[in-house]
Amino acid sequence: ESETVSAWVGSFSEGMNSLRTLLANYKSRATKKGTTKPAEVKQREKAVKSFLHKLRYDFEVYPSVKDEHHLDKYLELPTGPPYDEYVPPQVAQSMAAVLDKFNSENWGRTDPPETPGDEDVFADDDDGSAAAPVPASAIPPAPSLPGSLGMGTVRLPPRNHRIWGEQGIMHGLALSRRLGSTRTTYTLNPRYLHQKRSAKVHGHNGIQVGSWWPFQKLAHFHGAHGAPVRGITGSRDHGAYSVVVSGTSTYHDADMDVDEGTRLYYSADSSCDNEDRHRPPERSNATRSLETSMRNRQPVRVLRSSGRGSTYAPAVGIRYDGLYVVTDMKVKTNQRGGMYEQFVLERLPGQLDFGELCAIWPTHSQKADYDKIRQWY
Repeated sequence: ESETVSAWVGSFSEGMNSLRTLLANYKSRATKKGTTKPAEVKQREKAVKSFLHKLRYDFEVYPSVKDEHHLDKYLELPTGPPYDEYVPPQVAQSMAAVLDKFNSENWGRTDPPETPGDEDVFADDDDGSAAAPVPASAIPPAPSLPGSLGMGTVRLPPRNHRIWGEQGIMHGLALSRRLGSTRTTYTLNPRYLHQKRSAKVHGHNGIQVGSWWPFQKLAHFHGAHGAPVRGITGSRDHGAYSVVVSGTSTYHDADMDVDEGTRLYYSADSSCDNEDRHRPPERSNATRSLETSMRNRQPVRVLRSSGRGSTYAPAVGIRYDGLYVVTDMKVKTNQRGGMYEQFVLERLPGQLDFGELCAIWPTHSQKADYDKIRQWY
């Protein structure tokens, strides 16, 4: 049977507010100056533990987290007086684990994400996985308790479920509902966050060519692509790690993104909207990562998502189609007369034949299981 647990579903800002409030609660209680009820402190503590768990296993750190939000300073507080006396050991250990992780990643200075804002870094953006609404009955309602800001109810699927279980095509996702809300969405399964793999790796990253998932959020979970929604992930310093060729891209209509199977013409961000006849749009981190890949010739993982815009797109879901290299960049003009940059990616030889790849995956069994996803669990 399925199990219902609490998990963090809020934003980074909400998490920081909860962390600051909890630390203040600890201090005020220890100095006997606080008026917050013990039950409310316990609820806030539960929220902060969930927030720290999310940071540790499902968060791409970026410099402003340290430079502007000073998360490092808060995480360091339990190591010195007076907080070393106030903060419970379990909370202090969770804070130390996150601090060690982000220190080892240099607080994201070599791998800035595409979006530097913090409002929705944990948001489960719609990547097509909610094309059909999730019924409200999928998760029983839960009351909004004091200190529950950012917390949600997650219904964990049975481990042996054919579709949602550990061997199923939806392994890694679960259904969640924010406390006090009636909206049910997909979220990463908190039971398996420790299995989530980093996608900041050049090459196959241990993923077999032809691997297929129902949604991009699952390709993200398995380390094939570094974001649940964005099309390009990478680093300005090291190059792009992966790109998603969308079968529903509006760029197809303008011939700005052209998919020839073993060769791709991939346009930079904002290419369709630019009206400047003298210069392309300012390069985003994603565009800069492709430019770096063109120079260093590091391979880029290419995934294709379903849609009618590409002959080579899978019938449903998203498929890993192997390694490509960025071989060229052209400056072109869009339908508005504005300049834009278009990158050329070519598939590396020695991989599974591309025609065979398209013919086999997703398999009949995978497509049949895909049709059963919305039977829920």
